Amino acid sequence: MSSTYRWLLTPSGLAKRARAEVSGAISAWLTGATFLVGDGGGVDQEPENLVAGLVRQVWSGPVTNFYLSPSNPFLVIIETVIPPNVGPFDIREAGILDADNALILVGNYPLTQKPDPASGGQKEILLRGGLIVSNGGDLVLQMDTSLVMATQAFVEAYAAPINHTHQNNASIGGPYDLAGSDNTPVGTMIYMPRLTPPARYRKVNGELLVRTEWPLLWAEAQASGNLVSEVQWQAGQYGAYSTGDGNVSFRIPDYRGVGVRGADDGRGLAADCQLGLYTPDAIKPHAHNVGIWTVGVGGAGVGSFVDSNAGSGYKRTAQSGDYGNAAETRVKANIGSWFIKYM
Repeated sequence: MSSTYRWLLTPSGLAKRARAEVSGAISAWLTGATFLVGDGGGVDQEPENLVAGLVRQVWSGPVTNFYLSPSNPFLVIIETVIPPNVGPFDIREAGILDADNALILVGNYPLTQKPDPASGGQKEILLRGGLIVSNGGDLVLQMDTSLVMATQAFVEAYAAPINHTHQNNASIGGPYDLAGSDNTPVGTMIYMPRLTPPARYRKVNGELLVRTEWPLLWAEAQASGNLVSEVQWQAGQYGAYSTGDGNVSFRIPDYRGVGVRGADDGRGLAADCQLGLYTPDAIKPHAHNVGIWTVGVGGAGVGSFVDSNAGSGYKRTAQSGDYGNAAETRVKANIGSWFIKYM
């Protein structure tokens, strides 16, 4: 018996949700969807085993309702009703087909029996699934099994909330509780005094990533207005995303070892501070007034300059090394790391 009952986006679902979120068309994407139900071949199933299709489908019907959870604006609840005049069969697995007949979501259920209506045991069943949007990434829905299935009449009489936690896909990391989590959008960057990223974040280290493996971050890159070619990135636009190989990959910005400055954005204060551009260290042109002493040899004002602090020659007040040696001119700073949210 499975220890958790949850829903998981398929690879096709991940890619399609990313496109739907960029275009703001989640509702259009789910319109006309179909709810699939299976018996798992008589065996409890895990969602990871179902991404290619249900083990044994026993019923299908239209998605009857989908809506944002009143307690979580990032959770879309998807429902169907199995009518009382069908059966008998067991329910252990489920999936959602979009209007293009692509399998986008799969989930598992605790064993529930749909009785034979001819036996007099007619039973109407409401099935619910869940889809995380906006900051979902590979998150899956893990549902309270006492609320996964109920008759339509019971739901209408007593609308109970879905208690849930979330997990990320095992291919990325282990489970974590999202109760009270931040709802910051994908692409948000945070600065922390650590080298390892927190859950749902990764280092902003200029790495090349596969678009289909990081669909929400790739969608954000396309929507950011800060996406350049790989040639431009390598030429110095390290603060931007790049299109990578132009087909499979993309590159994230690289914020290691540099400070952060706001883009000029038309203000005219610093014309070279353009979005995504790396600006190297520099010193503004300037002049110094220097007092000079000369050693009088053969007459006043005749002689040579001598580096001395003893009163003869020219007097220096500071030189390289007096305040520490470094490969750059810099301010005092505490060092940390930048991380970017990918789900």
